[in-house]
Amino acid sequence: MGLHSRLAEKEHEKREYEQDLAECEESYDFISQKRRIIEEDIYQPDKAFDMTSSGDWYGKLEQDADNFRNDLCSKTSIILSNTSEHLNDLQKVMERLRELIRECEEEIAALEEEIRERERRDNA
Repeated sequence: MGLHSRLAEKEHEKREYEQDLAECEESYDFISQKRRIIEEDIYQPDKAFDMTSSGDWYGKLEQDADNFRNDLCSKTSIILSNTSEHLNDLQKVMERLRELIRECEEEIAALEEEIRERERRDNA
């Protein structure tokens, strides 16, 4: 394979990595925003909500409602934790894509230098 075709291939590979990275970053931002909304607008207020009246239970419905709230908070906590793990994994993927882009850039620079060197030799 010639240097020019290898250069074109590396540039194409780099563009694909950049597109993948942009998609990952967009997904990361979207998921982070939704996670923040769930945590701040749903989870924390639900967890802090008091089903009691002056600390006294008035009956089974109130107790059932509090049990239901506790169950929802527990499940929401698990989902938030899983989402955080997913976001951490996504960060690792984005970092790897950045490394691959840097590697492509280095190889592109080396190929361009080699092409220039060959052109200088051919013109000499």
